[in-house]
Amino acid sequence: MTALILLVIGALPVMFLLKLHVFGALIGGLVGIAFVAWWFHRRRPARLTIGVSIGAFAALIAFLGFVYARYLDVPARPVPLVSELSHALGTSAAGVSAFYRYDLGGFIDHEWLWRIDAKPDVVALVVSGLDLQRTNAVPRQFWQMPPHYWPRSMSAGAEAFQSSLFSASSRGPDGDHYFLLYDKTRERAFVWLKSNF
Repeated sequence: MTALILLVIGALPVMFLLKLHVFGALIGGLVGIAFVAWWFHRRRPARLTIGVSIGAFAALIAFLGFVYARYLDVPARPVPLVSELSHALGTSAAGVSAFYRYDLGGFIDHEWLWRIDAKPDVVALVVSGLDLQRTNAVPRQFWQMPPHYWPRSMSAGAEAFQSSLFSASSRGPDGDHYFLLYDKTRERAFVWLKSNF
């Protein structure tokens, strides 16, 4: 019974941190409990110990690789447009060739990263629909975001826009606040969204 309680206490935070499905998190926890029970069993066959140890170490390395890949958003998968973009684009929403969303987390306040693959006229509609203003200053934190496809420096001809009350260094007021960088060369817009309750 204690093991099941520890499973729930330990698995749930990990599940939410890694954005895992409940079923997968619980199965993984049960496998972990079964392994520990087998390992400390008095009649455990000695010759299996080395093989199981190697297998457990390989599984740990694979799990750590999986966690790191999730952090980098590998593989990145396009998702349907969020309601804010659908509303901003209206009938031009079909002009977005791909949309990616990365969850930076949060509890009451939440932060997201978007990648919008679209031509300049579609991004111009996003900028006007979200009521963004042109800016020459790109926050230092913007270049340090986790996804592997995120820009690391300003490309030639890129343009930056932001909400009037967007703040990279502080929470900012309640509401949704955006910072958008459009890379015209690759026809990709990168958006940092702060959704404050």
